Amino acid sequence: MLGDCRLQLNQYEEAIENYNKAIELDENDFYSYEQRGCCKLELKRYEEAIEDYSKAIELGKNDCLTYSNRGNCNYQLGKYEKAIIDFNKAVELDKEDSYSYEKRGHCKYQLGKYEEAIENYNKAIELD
Repeated sequence: MLGDCRLQLNQYEEAIENYNKAIELDENDFYSYEQRGCCKLELKRYEEAIEDYSKAIELGKNDCLTYSNRGNCNYQLGKYEKAIIDFNKAVELDKEDSYSYEKRGHCKYQLGKYEEAIENYNKAIELD
């Protein structure tokens, strides 16, 4: 919980230290991997964040937000195809997730798939 408080206070480096300690105590703690990934995403340490989100997923964290965040990291790195895979999974888990539709639209746009981008943008607008 200390890491969560620091995350909420935008004290990302300190929060990472807290999550590191939690992982040290329980290496199967998918929540701490996910939250540490959130800190690294905020710090624009995208590759490291991807590793944490992937580990959380491997350990059983199967929710929209984890896939969406990992997709956002891939998007920031210009890995649009990988990002699309994550955003696909996010909307599969939560059909009402307008953010993932929007970000998937951005990926499609970057890949020159304009009709598909429009479909995703329209869905995001419909939901939000």
